[in-house]
Amino acid sequence: MEWVNARDGIPRDVKTEGIADVSLSSGRSWAGFAVEEVTYLPRELPSGYVPGHWLGAFELDAPVKMEHRFPDERWHTSTLVKGGLFLYPAFADFTKVWKDPLPAVAMQIEPAAIPGMLGQDLEPRALELRFGHYRHDPLLVEMLRALKRDVAEGLPRGRLYGETLATALLAHLFRNYGQKPLVGPPVRGGLSQRHLRRVRDFIHEGLGRALSLPELAGLTGLSQYHFARAFRQSLGVSPYRRSVSAQAGRGLGLHRGLGPPGP
Repeated sequence: MEWVNARDGIPRDVKTEGIADVSLSSGRSWAGFAVEEVTYLPRELPSGYVPGHWLGAFELDAPVKMEHRFPDERWHTSTLVKGGLFLYPAFADFTKVWKDPLPAVAMQIEPAAIPGMLGQDLEPRALELRFGHYRHDPLLVEMLRALKRDVAEGLPRGRLYGETLATALLAHLFRNYGQKPLVGPPVRGGLSQRHLRRVRDFIHEGLGRALSLPELAGLTGLSQYHFARAFRQSLGVSPYRRSVSAQAGRGLGLHRGLGPPGP
């Protein structure tokens, strides 16, 4: 993950710059985002910004104080706790100081990937996030931890699992922490029969390789978020669960479309 010093505008890797120890990283395994297990080292971080939205959950044994200043604000002191969230929008300047190590699971999200994940027709303000430290969002914390577990286990579930989970995470994030809350259109009837047939055929034909959410959504012309919602509405399971079921069905010699739909 990168941080940019506002003084010179040069991107710096948080590990090589001594800002954090990175014990685990997804690298470029997923499209549009990365997840890491990190420990932020005690320091004063001067004025700067991150080129991607920076989200994380602290994994602290005891509360820690942090001083921070967001754009156009005075200095604040926050008490960070286990499961507490931090959120720094891309390209927005901040400064912070902390005196104890801060273990966390962190996620950096590429702004350019968000319209394809959540919808190309969203208002620009709906894609802006609010700075802050937040204490209570168990769902968001659990989704971050689930992504980290997948990385720790070697990504055995494939791209489709992580990208489906991350798309749900982003929808929750922008719905609850956006400058303008994200409101998605209601899902009525799921996918058309033509799109459903195309997606199911693609899943079965691609069982020998890693499927991704962007390519499945691309078959229907929907954003990844709206595709995943419509797919679940049609079949009662996520695209990932359907692919797992299809893989199991192939192992049992079941004919296409006749195997169980999965949990």
